[in-house]
Amino acid sequence: MNNFGQWETKDIRTTRLMLDPENPRILSAHESLGQEEILGELIHREDVYSLTRDIANQGYYPTETLVAIAGEGRRYVVVEGNRRLAAIRLLDNPELAPESERSRFSALARGAAGRVPDEVRVTIAPDRIAARPLILNRHTRSDIKKWNVFMQGRYIEQMVRDGYSLSEIIRQTGLAPDNVKRRLRDAKLYRMFRSCELDEEVRRIVDDPHRFSHSTAQRLAESKVGREWLGLAPADEEGYRIRSRPADLRRALSRVAADIVHKDVTTRTLHDESKVKEYLGSIKGLKPKRRASGSTTADAFIGGGAAATRTPATAVPAGRSTVREPKSILPRGLNCRLDSARIVQLFKELRSLTLAKYPNASAIMLRSLVDMALGSYLDKTGHTDQIKKALGKKSPKPADWAPSLAQMLKHVVNKTKESEVPLPPTGRRALQRLVSARDTALTLESMDGFVHNRYMTPTVEDLRALSVTLQPLLELVLTEPEVS
Repeated sequence: MNNFGQWETKDIRTTRLMLDPENPRILSAHESLGQEEILGELIHREDVYSLTRDIANQGYYPTETLVAIAGEGRRYVVVEGNRRLAAIRLLDNPELAPESERSRFSALARGAAGRVPDEVRVTIAPDRIAARPLILNRHTRSDIKKWNVFMQGRYIEQMVRDGYSLSEIIRQTGLAPDNVKRRLRDAKLYRMFRSCELDEEVRRIVDDPHRFSHSTAQRLAESKVGREWLGLAPADEEGYRIRSRPADLRRALSRVAADIVHKDVTTRTLHDESKVKEYLGSIKGLKPKRRASGSTTADAFIGGGAAATRTPATAVPAGRSTVREPKSILPRGLNCRLDSARIVQLFKELRSLTLAKYPNASAIMLRSLVDMALGSYLDKTGHTDQIKKALGKKSPKPADWAPSLAQMLKHVVNKTKESEVPLPPTGRRALQRLVSARDTALTLESMDGFVHNRYMTPTVEDLRALSVTLQPLLELVLTEPEVS
């Protein structure tokens, strides 16, 4: 458990503090957003003006403490207190505000002359992951402006991605278990809607969490009739398991989204199970068919959507294109810089395969790539000898013995430190879940099943999610290690 009391707190000049591009208040949160773009989003959506006016009239309270993590150079990224930092920035330089808002902030700045702090009190968190329980607690239980249910769910979703279990989130934040699970489902459901193909008019509303009626979508998905009709099954750390065919579910959700936007369906028209059944009867031709076998995760469904990574139309800066899924199972920007001609050729062949067309070949080759590249890395860094020595205590291994993929992955996540195998904390946690999980689609066992089990058929959605999980590991092992 985090010991927040041991974190360093000090005064830092505001010029060394950066707004957080991953702030849950910003729907289009992405590390490539610039500081002025983040500021504009906060002004537009989060009533920064009122807070700026309060600071201008009353001054900045010395009891207000921001929370930050180390950034580039001598700068810090503020992970808690972005509205306050934005207000200080605007009082110091109102020209940063969008042109339509500039005169209002300029008037506040003139009245606050001499009362804008050059330094503020900041608590330094070890990293973003360690800060998450504290931040979530502040925005769900304290008198700080609360996040709406979508923002809360989005943050819980990110904590799960970082490797927190729901029990850890509940224990460290004090939130009720049912509320945590519900908020996680809310976040998954909203992203599922956004991953669907939508008309331009509907897209504008759905992409804006302040305008889209989450409560109507929740009413449908949380009802017994609605879940059964859509093929959704609640799952603690995954939000939902999806038992229906992805293409069918997308068509159904696209229609539901349009009906919500056009107010053809509302919380009033879905006020009980019979009304939900009546509404679904009106679109019975769109009822999703069940998958031939098994189920998939909400993340896999979202990752397979044509609009899954779309940035909201209202927030896409000029000249910036939206992101599309790569055709290959391999993430964009991933390169192979190894000396091994065999691994390099395998990488190139896998890159050339279109995942949607060749899911079986992609699954088998991805597992082979991970096996060979990780084996090469562990050989060159001396870890293969450590595995052999540890396992050889029970039964000696022959000279040409090599560890299995399972043995190598378990060694990485259970027996090594970050200094020995430099994976980022989020990547290590994701890998730990892959190795140890038993109740999700993404497991080491399922990777083996893609190769050895003739009854196990990988889906594009599951393979996309697997690729995301493996990306930090692949980035490490596809580059020659520095060996002293």
